[in-house]
Amino acid sequence: MGETIARSGFPAAAGGGGNTVVRLSTIFGVICGAAAWGMSCEASEIQLKNGMRLQGKVVRLTSLGSGKGAADDENIQAYPIVMVENDWQRYYVSQRQVESFDKQFLPAVEERFRIDQKRTSQHGSVGSVAGLSQLEPFNEFGQRSIKFPGNGRATVVIQGITEISPSHVTISSLTHNWVYGVATSTLPAQEIETILRQRLKPGDVEDRLALARFFAQAEMYDQAFSEFEAIGREFPELAGRVGEARELLLQSFGRNVLGELNRRHAAGQHELAESKARALERQPLGGEVRAEVQEFLGRYALLHNSLEKAELLLGDLHSRIDEPELMDRLQGMRSVVNEELSLETLSRLDPFLRAEKDPQLTPREKLALGYSGWVVGPSNAVTDLNQAVRLWDARHLVLEYLRSVHPHDHEHLLGEIRKLEGIGTASIQQLIALLPPWLEAPPADEMGQSLVELSPAGDKDRGIRYRVLLPPEYSRDHRYPLLVVLRPEGRTLAQTLQWWGGSPGSQGPAQRRGFIVIAPDYLGEERTSYDYDIPAQRVVLESLRDARRRFSVDPDRVFLTGHGMGGDAAFDLGFAHPDEFAGVIPICGYCGEYATYLRENGQYTGWYVVAGELDRSTHSKNSAVLSRCFLHGTLFDMVYVQFIGRGLELFADELPRIFDWMESRRRGPQPKKFTISSLRRTDNEYFNFRAEALAKNVILPLPAGVRFPGVMTLEVNITPGNTIHVKSPSKWNTVWLNESLIDLDKPVTVTEANPARRGLLAPDLAVLLEDLRIRSDRSRLYSIRIDF
Repeated sequence: MGETIARSGFPAAAGGGGNTVVRLSTIFGVICGAAAWGMSCEASEIQLKNGMRLQGKVVRLTSLGSGKGAADDENIQAYPIVMVENDWQRYYVSQRQVESFDKQFLPAVEERFRIDQKRTSQHGSVGSVAGLSQLEPFNEFGQRSIKFPGNGRATVVIQGITEISPSHVTISSLTHNWVYGVATSTLPAQEIETILRQRLKPGDVEDRLALARFFAQAEMYDQAFSEFEAIGREFPELAGRVGEARELLLQSFGRNVLGELNRRHAAGQHELAESKARALERQPLGGEVRAEVQEFLGRYALLHNSLEKAELLLGDLHSRIDEPELMDRLQGMRSVVNEELSLETLSRLDPFLRAEKDPQLTPREKLALGYSGWVVGPSNAVTDLNQAVRLWDARHLVLEYLRSVHPHDHEHLLGEIRKLEGIGTASIQQLIALLPPWLEAPPADEMGQSLVELSPAGDKDRGIRYRVLLPPEYSRDHRYPLLVVLRPEGRTLAQTLQWWGGSPGSQGPAQRRGFIVIAPDYLGEERTSYDYDIPAQRVVLESLRDARRRFSVDPDRVFLTGHGMGGDAAFDLGFAHPDEFAGVIPICGYCGEYATYLRENGQYTGWYVVAGELDRSTHSKNSAVLSRCFLHGTLFDMVYVQFIGRGLELFADELPRIFDWMESRRRGPQPKKFTISSLRRTDNEYFNFRAEALAKNVILPLPAGVRFPGVMTLEVNITPGNTIHVKSPSKWNTVWLNESLIDLDKPVTVTEANPARRGLLAPDLAVLLEDLRIRSDRSRLYSIRIDF
């Protein structure tokens, strides 16, 4: 198990880079003459609406706590929860989130090794697992001892590995009634190989072939290649078949690496992707894989040629402009383009490059396409060079506005922007999409991490601090997903970042997947529990907003996660502020009392909940809230995975699937109709609405004898007829609008305003820029503000 939250080490996250492109289990079974081996064929497969596929035994449940299952011929509507169970995990999802159900699914055949272990006298069952210490590696016989801390005397448990498969390892206690599984990839490859070789029969070719098949299926490629070569030497009569198997293994390895290179390319890690592709090309690949690698490198060659061509073409066209004053302006713009031109920004020059041989366009018009497309995007490029220059002026003024904190400067800069002919809110919105981060990023330390510290807003506020880890080849011109991680008890911000992202010498999953990771100091580092206090929420939300100003964040791909007390906080923030996140991943967290009243808010984001079966009373405490979420399955996109026989851990096993899930998710569009529940005055801003003065501030749990005062409900409904209905307990409210929410050509009615308001509304540049400066959410921009 190895990775507990309390008192144990904080190892680097393990796990591969997602699903393998090609599995060779069936092919190796044919070529190498495999006997009957593998998984039970009783499994089914379900596909969820979010794209996930789950395989195992399918059981339908009435609730998480009932344990009552439904047979296939029963009314499935009465069983809203689907549980998919394999040998070591249970996945719970809503019946209404199931896209398809394949009862005849035949799982991939896996090579499994059963290890005989001698059991000693049993000392009862293990009821809860947390705080393991002195975790030893498994010896060559697959055994180790672990200790449970206790009052005065630790409990020693002897464990033995009883089965090894390519996907997971089964670990059984030899002294207690306790069995669980861990992902094979989380154990050292050398440890696995040593244990397996102990059980091989000397000279038994079938055992050796089974071992080679296992290595291939487990993606232990170094071991697989070595084993096939050894079999070919020691059993010459199998050289032909082993050679064929080795060629297939080489193709599998190549496709696996190529899939990782495509992921690195998508993450903007171009130098790494190209250099690794060149190394892969030198491998003895053949057939389709070699062609795909060459095609991959060919695309990079075309991009490099386009970069050189763009620089030369700019220089050539500049030489044809005979206007000294204009040339001074253009030279400054050209210097910026030359400095910032890269594989990430090249697409901005698409219209410019396509116009190279167009005889109907003058040098001025071609330059206009290049320079305007650079700042407003290729689809908005214009052929008026004077307009292109004004767009660059506007870009400079907007950045100055965003960097300034003084209202007087804002008024002056707004005036300067408004003086620019042909520049309005539509042009500024186009500019905003391609703006670089406008605040400076602090330098990184030897671990690759940076510390951001913000001054407190007032005397009573504590400052905002967060640590950040950027992915390799970070570019301010690439939009990155952001992972907000909340530390568990007993861990520092730096340790938490390192677990998710790794270090310069050892990349973790977030760096390999191209995620920016921030760890807000939401609680003082001496704190060991989350008590739902308002300052903690403020720190997380303000850290998020600052990160969007300082780093190149995609606001529609922001995810919130945390372990232990960080999982408690992730639940709380996810239910209180779902509009900020594309997904929330609480790991070993409690829902808490606030979730009981705020759970309906959770429909506005996605959920991936991870827990251990023996983690305290987590399942029983969370089951009521999660069951209600599953009951409203058409609204809730939620996955809940429970690891059988495991407790309070970090669960690195699940990281590959969690990152696959995050990579497929985006925050939804701004809804025109929503209902939000609130219990705290500070939980007053959602989407495009803010209740300026909420009356209640409910602190849970309530003291004995105090009656629950009820939740505050905020409702917004923007009808197709341009009528805005608002229900709010606040006397003063604000709503922000844009052209996607209302028809700007028709009058707008706000029914709850006193008196009722009706009239045409026009976008306001001041509203647009101030909204961006404060919220820094460039995906949801509002140019109209109504206070009532």
